[in-house]
Amino acid sequence: MSSILLTGANGFLGTEMADILVRNGHTVYALIRAENEDHAAHRLRAAWQEYPELFRAVGMNVIPVPGDITKEGLGISEDRARELGKLITHVVHTAAETGITKSRDDLFRINLTGTENVLAFSGKIREGRGPVRFLHVSTAYVAGRRKGKILETDEPAETFSSYYEEAKAKAEHLVINSGLRIRSCVLPWSSETPSRGESGSSTPSTIC
Repeated sequence: MSSILLTGANGFLGTEMADILVRNGHTVYALIRAENEDHAAHRLRAAWQEYPELFRAVGMNVIPVPGDITKEGLGISEDRARELGKLITHVVHTAAETGITKSRDDLFRINLTGTENVLAFSGKIREGRGPVRFLHVSTAYVAGRRKGKILETDEPAETFSSYYEEAKAKAEHLVINSGLRIRSCVLPWSSETPSRGESGSSTPSTIC
């Protein structure tokens, strides 16, 4: 089984991803803004009260990692980063600011600079041991104002309807050109959320 560093673990998509990973026997290192590991564990349990399996997994299959994607090195000490580098095989980056009415500074700081910091951390921690596999959650809105058939190999859009779109598009461009092992995935999320404690048949059960 894999050991996965998961950003945005207490967000909507991050929570669903953590639930799937834990159910499939993976170890999740959950990056979350917190003062220390106890505070990080408290914040995760508070976010996961409706996910009993995840709630119980904190401190076991889920290892809280205090950090902040907007900070260089994700706010993680060099010693802790070296420890994580010996363990982590995948990085799943779900953390994002999705509020399209937020300021340009907020959207770029979290969605663009944050992604840049996660990429840099991912490339550094595995030096000499082979690269991690990187899964980045993007959005269809990176297409901007373009119309018609748009391929991932096309040049990035130049005009956008919001700062959210622009920040996510620039972040995706960083990921594509990062040199890390990346995989394009379409996650077949169901439009209906399964009851807590039940497994949804249409949710993805593998990590790309």
